[in-house]
Amino acid sequence: MNARPQVWSVTNQKGGVGKTTTAVTLAGLHALDGKRCLIVDLDPHASASEYFGLSGTTLFDALQNPAAPIVPLTTSIPGLTLLPACSELAALGNKSGAAAGGATGLALKRLVDRLTDIDIVIVDGPPTLGVLMINVIVAADRMIVPTLTDPLALRGVASLDQTLKQIERSLGHRAPWTIVATQVDRRTRSAHEGYSALEQQWGTALWDEYIPMDTQLREASARGQVIEQFAPDSRAARAYRHLYRHLTTQTAPGNRP
Repeated sequence: MNARPQVWSVTNQKGGVGKTTTAVTLAGLHALDGKRCLIVDLDPHASASEYFGLSGTTLFDALQNPAAPIVPLTTSIPGLTLLPACSELAALGNKSGAAAGGATGLALKRLVDRLTDIDIVIVDGPPTLGVLMINVIVAADRMIVPTLTDPLALRGVASLDQTLKQIERSLGHRAPWTIVATQVDRRTRSAHEGYSALEQQWGTALWDEYIPMDTQLREASARGQVIEQFAPDSRAARAYRHLYRHLTTQTAPGNRP
């Protein structure tokens, strides 16, 4: 019997921080590295799905019905498949009061437990707290938290930390997280100050490099390619390769029962 795939959840309680770009890029790097990788787009905005021009209701159906078939869609990258988001996910995301250990909060974890031919799952989580966010956290073996370096974005990381602490009290454990500064323009004083504030508040949870501001990321997205395909010599591609190596060479969390 194949082991349960690892789950990396890319999440933040604030939008516009590079969450989808980070999720798609890490997924692409896994696939280009020869792994069978699945992106689960759990953000009702469906940015990861639109990135590859894919749509469907398979994910929504599988979250609602544990017996529903799981048929990922093929992307333009060999080895990379996707379960796309759909507008119906917003109805799930608006539900409230579901405990982390309840059936609704466990839906994504139970879906992942059914996957037998996937090595790694990358979840692109929603930017707001709710049932979908609880699913993202409960299913995670590792969390990657992209953030800008401005004050509002820094508060988003603090809010997520409070959410994680609440869910930890219910689950009895917390997946390790890595905070990643994105869209950094080191020419500006505010970027230096914001990065320093992240270092002071989060210490070793913060990745000691950063993803630079790079227009090539936007160009790659417009073509439905990851930056590693579109512009492998770009600053952003090099930075994401460093992040990928950092995450994959850390002690991998063990499969959970």
